[in-house]
Amino acid sequence: MKILISTDIEGVAGVFHHDQVRAGNPEYERARLLMTHEANAAIAGAFEAGATEVLVNDSHGGFRNMPPDLLDPRAQAVMGKPRYLSMMAGVDDGVNAVCMIGYHSRAQGRGILAHTINGFAFARCTSMSWSWAKPVFMARWPANTACR
Repeated sequence: MKILISTDIEGVAGVFHHDQVRAGNPEYERARLLMTHEANAAIAGAFEAGATEVLVNDSHGGFRNMPPDLLDPRAQAVMGKPRYLSMMAGVDDGVNAVCMIGYHSRAQGRGILAHTINGFAFARCTSMSWSWAKPVFMARWPANTACR
C-alpha cells in the first residue's frame, strides 16, 4: 500500500504566530522541525498500519521546509518547485490513500493562522485526491478549524 502524506506548517502543534511560518526568522527554524516531527509521526503510523511505500509532500510556501535528512529514511520526500499538483504532488503516482498533516482553516475562519491562497484551496486538495480515486484517511489540523 502506497501512502501520500501532504504536510503544511500552519496547523502543526506549537505553531501559532506568523513569524514561525516565514523563512529567515529564528522561530521558523523551530517550526520547521515541529513540521518534520509531525510528518515523521505520520510516516511511522503509515508503516505500522501496513504501508509499503510512503511519499511525504512538503506543502508549505516554497515546498522546501522540512530538512530531508531529518525525515524518516523509509519515506520519499517530494520537495521544491516546480510541481505539477502543488500540495497534492504525488497523488498521481500510484498512491492508495492520502493523509494531510498541518493544514489550516480558510481565511476569515476561526483557526490560528487562518488564510487562503485560493478560495477553493482545501476543496481542491480533497477533490483532487478524490478525482484520482484516493481516499483521505486522515487530516490533522488544529481543533475547531476544519471546514469553517
